[in-house]
Amino acid sequence: MNIGILQLGTFGDLILCTPILSELKRKFPYSKIYYIVGRRNQQVLWNNPFVDELIVWDKSFSKILTTIHSLKKSKFDYYVDPKDHFSRESLLIAHLIKANTKIGYNGKIKVFDIEIPYSIANHKLHFTQRIFQAFETFGISTPTINNIPKPQLFPSNDSKRYVAEFLLSSKVDKFIVWNISASNPNKMLSENILVATFKECSYPNNLRIVLTYTPKHKNIALKIKSACPDFCIFASRDFLDVAALVEQSIGVITPDTAMVHVASAFDKPLLAFYSGLDDFYDKFFPINRRSIIIRAKPGDFGIQSITLPQIIDSLTTFVKNYVAV
Repeated sequence: MNIGILQLGTFGDLILCTPILSELKRKFPYSKIYYIVGRRNQQVLWNNPFVDELIVWDKSFSKILTTIHSLKKSKFDYYVDPKDHFSRESLLIAHLIKANTKIGYNGKIKVFDIEIPYSIANHKLHFTQRIFQAFETFGISTPTINNIPKPQLFPSNDSKRYVAEFLLSSKVDKFIVWNISASNPNKMLSENILVATFKECSYPNNLRIVLTYTPKHKNIALKIKSACPDFCIFASRDFLDVAALVEQSIGVITPDTAMVHVASAFDKPLLAFYSGLDDFYDKFFPINRRSIIIRAKPGDFGIQSITLPQIIDSLTTFVKNYVAV
């Protein structure tokens, strides 16, 4: 049985999709799973043993015709688009794909043979529950809120070596990963707040802070390093490098980004800063029992209303109770 699955979206969305892959392979061990991904988020599934082939949806001018041709040649027994709201891009891809049975959200135009519930009906479900719900046709049950499976990530041996060399050269043993980046500036702690936090808090002598960041925030990381020389900066080459670093850490601190779910994948203690939007939190809260969550004021789209005293208090509690070394 050939199964095609679509998930373009963000790194975090695709990370939260990963538990369905092992479940499909457990139930249908001889199936072949083809995952249609974006140019960037494909990194999440690199080295994943439950994916037989990645098909990259490349919209660049030089590749779009080749991409369309590749999709039109595909032939699946089942094609699943678990997105529970309308998307023109999803609609286009569903038209291109050839499959005996297509599963997804139809909206006003009927493309899918089996329809999944709309996002309004799912508003109390976590993102991973919504993904599983799209596969109920396969005899797979949607997990309860207390039994949501953790993400599954598989750092490559190359990434593990890269991290080991970084830790050795930086003379780092026990460390917390502190991610400073987010896709939206409003979801990031400001540079001034970060520096003030780092200077106000004390850490055990044998505990180091390793900063991670996206390339566009490199200058912020360098300024923080200048203000806090004992901190380390980790220059990742790709997503699997970051996953390998988190795997070796004793805890993670981050705004609400994909890093929240990377920490959950490796069951690392987590301190996370979330917006004040309840619907968003219900959909993306961390699947991690060892978590401290600090939320912005109700209605705050970002985390700007989280105060310095809140951050310092939460960090002190986190270090003392979760990652004491």
